[in-house]
Amino acid sequence: MPGKVFSQFVLPNTQQGMVNSLKEIRGFINDFLPEHAASEDLNYKVEIVITELITNALKHVKNADSFIRIYLDNNYLTIEKTDFGAQFNPNGFANIFKQQPGYKILLSYDELHSLYAYLESNNVVRFVCEAKRNRNKIDINGVGEHFGMVIISRSAESFTYHYDAASGLNRFNVRMKLSA
Repeated sequence: MPGKVFSQFVLPNTQQGMVNSLKEIRGFINDFLPEHAASEDLNYKVEIVITELITNALKHVKNADSFIRIYLDNNYLTIEKTDFGAQFNPNGFANIFKQQPGYKILLSYDELHSLYAYLESNNVVRFVCEAKRNRNKIDINGVGEHFGMVIISRSAESFTYHYDAASGLNRFNVRMKLSA
């Protein structure tokens, strides 16, 4: 795993617990973020990525514990959310793991973006968001269920999902390059 600095946070599955966790995680990152990396842009992206990961834990994991791990070095911030909840499977997504590496599916789209899932290996999927070039009229009703994943994909250098069928572990990994 990357990083010179590491910390793990348990996410209690209550709304107030999640709010407190967000504050605690942000405080940890601010305490250890290299001086050259501090910027309003990075702070904003970190805030929305962590908020989305925490929100998804509260919404989808239900009674299972979730964990956020932070890895930080001079070049990258890695945010990893793990849980033993149900396998990530919107609209039959888990069938992607039955395909060959390199397989690509459209996971979600709206008037501005298309979110794709690429199978990198037998159990790792990379999410990639592509901006649409023909932006006509924006309709708020066209914003899909997975808009948070679009936000994470657009904010990070990489965003992956790993599922370990043997243990039932879900791992979402967000890697953000620190500006130099």
